[in-house]
Amino acid sequence: NVAFVPDATEATIRALLQQAGVEIVSGPSALGLYGLNVIEGTTPSAAQEVLRAADDVVESVDRTD
Repeated sequence: NVAFVPDATEATIRALLQQAGVEIVSGPSALGLYGLNVIEGTTPSAAQEVLRAADDVVESVDRTD
């Protein structure tokens, strides 16, 4: 699950998701969370690392297996 900063643009979010190798599969929830799945060839750990490093776009990341 991921929450994006309120002022993140769709283009910025899309570029980050591509870089992280993930896709949105649900959301946003009532709390503003999006469910993500890793794309084939990407590991959850690698995706999480990219998302956590993007603190200018991502407000929170919570890995659920």
